[in-house]
Amino acid sequence: MRAGQSRPPTLPKQPKEGLLTRANDWNLLVDYENNKIVFPPHIYPTSERPDIVIWSRMSRKVILLELTCCAEEGVKAAQLRKQVRYHELVENINATNWNASLLTIEVGARGLIGNGTFRAFTKLGLPPQTTTSLCKTLSVVVARCSYAICLAQDSTAWSHNKDLVSADSFSLPDTSATQPPTETKGSE
Repeated sequence: MRAGQSRPPTLPKQPKEGLLTRANDWNLLVDYENNKIVFPPHIYPTSERPDIVIWSRMSRKVILLELTCCAEEGVKAAQLRKQVRYHELVENINATNWNASLLTIEVGARGLIGNGTFRAFTKLGLPPQTTTSLCKTLSVVVARCSYAICLAQDSTAWSHNKDLVSADSFSLPDTSATQPPTETKGSE
């Protein structure tokens, strides 16, 4: 600025639009080891099972989330491996009248959060403060679980009676500003 000039008015920043905006009919499937999912056949018939599938009929969007907990040295390789694994599925879905996105979430076994993880949460539409808090929480959870596994390495049986992580041990991010997807059991 030159001397004597006034500063131009600053416009308030518009919140970035995330993948979860513009729809309120989100459905969620989570693939558990003991409760395997079937990929929604009305989107695309496949035997692939991403860790998390979020979709909206209204916006014709489907979001595939892949989670990986790996050694810190392998975060980039894990991200690339998941992108290659689901590339064809994303392309096939996009060839229909759906818009597919693949987001990868990598957390190192000692608590390192991959850059792609922060980007994935912001692409979903979470505000930066919530994303930062969520990444810190993920880091603590993974580090505590890895520590518990290390302590139990000489045990012959795993003790399921102790909680490794409880809500009292850390504060969860406030997500009241965002509308969570609805959970469904099975396909429509």
